[in-house]
Amino acid sequence: MSMPAHRVEEWRSIILRIAGGEDFVCIGDFPDELRRKFDAIGVYYQQLPTIEAINGAVAGKVWVLREVPETEAASKLPTLVNLYQPARLFLEMPEESHSVSHRQIEQAFLSVGYRKSSDYHVDTEYAESCEQGRFHSFVRLAASAPTDGAGDPLRQTGRDADARTFRYHWASQFIRPYDIVLDLKSGTGYGASILGILSPCRKIFGWSEDSQLTEYAQQTYGCESKRLGFETAGLEQLSRLEDESVHCIVLFDSIPVAQDMATFFEQCKRILVPGGRLICSVPNQGCAENPVPTKHACTCEKIIELLSPQFLVERIFVQTAGNESDDSNGQKRSFREVPVPANPAEEAEWWVAVAMKEVRGAGKENFTCHFMPQFNGIDMPQFVNDYNNPWLIYSFVAMGYRATSPSIISEIGKSLLESELETSADYGSALCVLGYRYLENEELESLRTLIPKIEKYISQRHTNGHQHRWRISLEYLLGKIYLKLGDRKRAKESFRNCGYDDCLLFAASLGTKVTESLLLLGWLHYLDKDNESAIAAWQKGLEETQRIFKESDWARFEGRKDLPYDNGYAEMMLVLEYAQKCAAAIHSIRSGVFDSNRMAREIIDDFLPKNIVNSRNIQYMRDHFQHICDYARQLRECIQDQEKHVQDLEGRLQNLGAELNEKGASLKRVEEMSSAQLSYIKSLKEECENKERVLQKIRTKMRGA
Repeated sequence: MSMPAHRVEEWRSIILRIAGGEDFVCIGDFPDELRRKFDAIGVYYQQLPTIEAINGAVAGKVWVLREVPETEAASKLPTLVNLYQPARLFLEMPEESHSVSHRQIEQAFLSVGYRKSSDYHVDTEYAESCEQGRFHSFVRLAASAPTDGAGDPLRQTGRDADARTFRYHWASQFIRPYDIVLDLKSGTGYGASILGILSPCRKIFGWSEDSQLTEYAQQTYGCESKRLGFETAGLEQLSRLEDESVHCIVLFDSIPVAQDMATFFEQCKRILVPGGRLICSVPNQGCAENPVPTKHACTCEKIIELLSPQFLVERIFVQTAGNESDDSNGQKRSFREVPVPANPAEEAEWWVAVAMKEVRGAGKENFTCHFMPQFNGIDMPQFVNDYNNPWLIYSFVAMGYRATSPSIISEIGKSLLESELETSADYGSALCVLGYRYLENEELESLRTLIPKIEKYISQRHTNGHQHRWRISLEYLLGKIYLKLGDRKRAKESFRNCGYDDCLLFAASLGTKVTESLLLLGWLHYLDKDNESAIAAWQKGLEETQRIFKESDWARFEGRKDLPYDNGYAEMMLVLEYAQKCAAAIHSIRSGVFDSNRMAREIIDDFLPKNIVNSRNIQYMRDHFQHICDYARQLRECIQDQEKHVQDLEGRLQNLGAELNEKGASLKRVEEMSSAQLSYIKSLKEECENKERVLQKIRTKMRGA
């Protein structure tokens, strides 16, 4: 049965996440495209055509149900599930199916010892359409879990349960890698569980004033992960936590009554690190729909007024839970962002705020590189030595870590340009972050104002690694700015400056900017009908790639052996990709088999700036490795003999290219198995070394010939 390609990938991703690479059983339609995908990566599955075909052979498995649950079949499911007790149950509910409702499915499985999974809203969107539902995921309750799930929305159904669980799901996006998170008023522990499953935090502490709730949380969710811990403690005990000891505080619906709010927020500020976040919600004062007691309610103006003296108010959202009735004229469920300050007339049951502790003026006394521990002990410029305020890395510079509010980013950047020395790394970071912001938003006048400051920074003498890093980044950015402004001559000059700078004075990963600049420099020369200058630029790109890989310490890409830098190899692949494009460009011109359309397709088509991504993004790694394998023959060919022997080596390397592609396909399958990541990296190194030896033999034979 045919399935659209995007749905095949979606289902493969979902099943791998649910089954975790373990064996699973698919009940219902299982298209051939999916079979091939799982066969290719060695994941074992069984396929049963209907619910009636379930038997003892599937006991203890993860169940993936793709059969439309008609009323009669759906009524059998809870009994069968209870009989065989799979650890995880995943069900697709087509939107066109109206025979069984979203609520009925939830109630059926909650009644036989299951709960909604902590990542439930990853697949079940918080929108009105999810009343019919699309995906439903359930987990078998732990043997130690209490039978009574009162107060636990993962064991309940209804508008309030959906609203509370979705808030934690949404909040997980603001938790950064290695954060220590404090979930205040954690109750039954469901929220800490959701944050632990969906975020890359280091540790989550759940605090509840009720010892019985703490015990419930520990028995039900504490066994899920060593990262989860629960204590019996109240808000007044925040005073016992050390200064700057927590990276994120989550508190939903239970902010103290108005007269205690200011003191509470002061305590939150004290224990948060600079750049740390407070994520909170308050019921909208006067909203009759809201079930939370009115003593905890607050207006949006009031919550902003209380947050502003202590924090930068990053984002404001409004949430409505919707009505339980089927009345189409009733209130609709929604969760959406509103401007800061929000319109007080907004229809909302809850105001949800994200606030960040100020970093300006934080200094470096208590700074620890907790969010990049893989750099510990590596010979790289250290943030605490190179910045006047290293906390800027955490909240302003690093993508994925910094503030998500464009207005806060602009405010911090502009203030740094006014307060920091014009030669400092802090000043350079502000120029770069603001420059990219203006470029992306096409704020041309702001770009023109920034150009003299960038040029002055580039021309000055720099004394530490991060200053040098910003110089190279700004040289590249300046080329992009001049292209946007239509000044090709100055763009070429900027790209040349970047391409001929020494990225190894900072780190090999900066080679992405150098090689990309040389690729673009060659392209601009090509557009000017200057093929020799274009070839010279691309040859320099190949030379820089060789130098980066020969002269740099592997630790600068890899990090520590026991805790590798998570996106180092992605940066390596970008360097190789740009070098491959340089090689393909030279080959096209020298061989005389090109035209302008082909050149644009091979060199510039789909050429977009790529953010270095976390290696957890397996799809990114897989796609880029396959891309490198497809062009590895041309890359090796041009590196070994850039001008003189391209034609001679092309024929001799045909067999090697075929072998390399075969090995590349094998490596791709290995890479897709998340449990074999380290083996993949090791085999990649060994394969490159083997090919170098083969190429050396070829050179020896050629000399003999």
